[in-house]
Amino acid sequence: MSVGLLFRDRRLFREYSNYVALAGNFLQYLAQAAVPLELDTVPLLDLQQARLKDEALDGWVCDLYVSAQGSSELAARTRLGTVLDSLAGFLRTGLTKPD
Repeated sequence: MSVGLLFRDRRLFREYSNYVALAGNFLQYLAQAAVPLELDTVPLLDLQQARLKDEALDGWVCDLYVSAQGSSELAARTRLGTVLDSLAGFLRTGLTKPD
């Protein structure tokens, strides 16, 4: 599953360095989680250039890919929900710091 990330503040959207900070914050969140996150695979952050046509702005977007494994499709989907729940704390922070 992937979760697309885009800074609402267009000044942040335009600067590559903000996504490098986001990646660092994400790694810090994973390393300092109060409850160790049990991830089946390492999450992947994919950074891409983007253009917001309606606003005539060039900048960057990021996709966060996570996956889960299970003995059946239902088990894998349930596990994926657990993995996403464990990452929700980071996603809710505004991506600025660990909880």
